[in-house]
Amino acid sequence: MGLFPGKGGFIVGIEHLVGAAIALGAGSQFRRRGLGAVLLIGFFAAVGGGILRDLLLGLPLWVLDHPLYPLVAILAAYGSWRVPLPPLLALTLDFAGSLLFGIWGAERAARAGWGLETAALAGLITAMGGGFLGYSLLLALEKGGESQNGNGLSRSESGKEG
Repeated sequence: MGLFPGKGGFIVGIEHLVGAAIALGAGSQFRRRGLGAVLLIGFFAAVGGGILRDLLLGLPLWVLDHPLYPLVAILAAYGSWRVPLPPLLALTLDFAGSLLFGIWGAERAARAGWGLETAALAGLITAMGGGFLGYSLLLALEKGGESQNGNGLSRSESGKEG
């Protein structure tokens, strides 16, 4: 039957709250990098792992059936930018949300008929994939904004200005 039977409004509401908690926790850890970074990290942390899981397993994207979910994630990330959270609270929200995402991701794969090992991997991807994608994209955007001199170093790092 699974840990979370049915997908009524109550469970979907809990999923939205957990997504908001993840976006709040992840977004608040990147406040010093500006609003764009907070929104990017908050969005990907909340939805990226599930999208990655569904694409890898060939499942319909859960997030497309729940269009309010990405909006909740973005609004929560924006809230974390406006009102700073204490670091321990931010990490706790991120951790607790990741645990639930892992359980839900594994359960989604198991319900789709995948074996135990694949379901466990799907849980891991769901829990960690979004934060990884968001942070990787943020690093790539920041690196792309630097002027490169051909050897992988920015001009300021290589000692050559201008």
